[in-house]
Amino acid sequence: MKYMLMAHEIRPNKYGTPAAWFKSDDGELIFNISVAPMRSRCHLLADAEGEDTPLWLDFGGCRSSDPLVRAVFDVIGSRYHWETPAYRDICAALGLDPDYQRPTFAPADDEFGQALLIAVNTWDSQSYGPGQHSLNFLLDAIDVLRDDKPKPAQLYDDVMAALVGLDDWPDAQLPKWATQNGDLVRELRCAFERIDLFDLDYSCSSCSVEFLPSLSGPGYRGTVHGGGSPRSADFLSAYRHLSGVAAMPGGRSMMHKYGVFDQQGMQTRSLDLLVASFLRQHGVLMLSAEQADAYRNSPEAAFWREYHSGGVAESHVYHQRGNGAAPVWWRRFLPSRLGNPSLATSMIEN
Repeated sequence: MKYMLMAHEIRPNKYGTPAAWFKSDDGELIFNISVAPMRSRCHLLADAEGEDTPLWLDFGGCRSSDPLVRAVFDVIGSRYHWETPAYRDICAALGLDPDYQRPTFAPADDEFGQALLIAVNTWDSQSYGPGQHSLNFLLDAIDVLRDDKPKPAQLYDDVMAALVGLDDWPDAQLPKWATQNGDLVRELRCAFERIDLFDLDYSCSSCSVEFLPSLSGPGYRGTVHGGGSPRSADFLSAYRHLSGVAAMPGGRSMMHKYGVFDQQGMQTRSLDLLVASFLRQHGVLMLSAEQADAYRNSPEAAFWREYHSGGVAESHVYHQRGNGAAPVWWRRFLPSRLGNPSLATSMIEN
């Protein structure tokens, strides 16, 4: 059976992707060819017209049917990238856009981003090491760097954790892509340092914050829910009312996924940093982990827990000056050593 390209007809296939359609010599539609990128890698896809049409799987028959069809499947069976001449020539012959859904990058990252695209499209496991760890690392990095799609905060955190892990891991145990591509790793660090946390996409992300006993309340744990990028969807504005004293979020234990190290490391996520900065700007006193531990066990925390439970009358705060010893005791033992005037001390002295 012979196949011929339907002249000048590009229309969507069942996936909604622009495709060049082939039909058999009897006029029946058989299969189509489309540019269908897979995780930033360019990919020519041959797909059947009907669910019960097995002919597109017969690559040998396709190659022998027509010079153009042979050329298409020769490219499909080769290792190619976005700039490979044979790939771009066959797209031109089919009437397809060779740059369909090709990742784009900010001007400062474009040269480096294009180099990453070539690396992932021509991946050589012999040069970079076995398995998918290294390839997934670069694909995730591209997904964060590209500016034509939202930058997933979770992938940003994963890649940053790997870059930190590379600093702490013995050289003899580093994966091949890290030891043989030092320039790539260095440029990747620089590119990620230029990323603004406000440009990341925090969809499906959340951050747990522990508010400690203070004038604002007896202490509780709250959750800040992410939603898109703070620049386009200001999900943080719903939390402007929060006040008091809180422990810095983060420091959670994460098992890394790229094979850089096999033990658990402590990781502060991008959303944790963003939320902490936002709360601090709106008047919340943010304490480090060590400071928060000291504060939980302090007389001030005990005072505010008792106060909000009804065990301390309001007049105890404002009118203790009649008892000469009490104000001196509070000023002496409240944890002003945390670096900021404690709320209870400020209340008593005012």
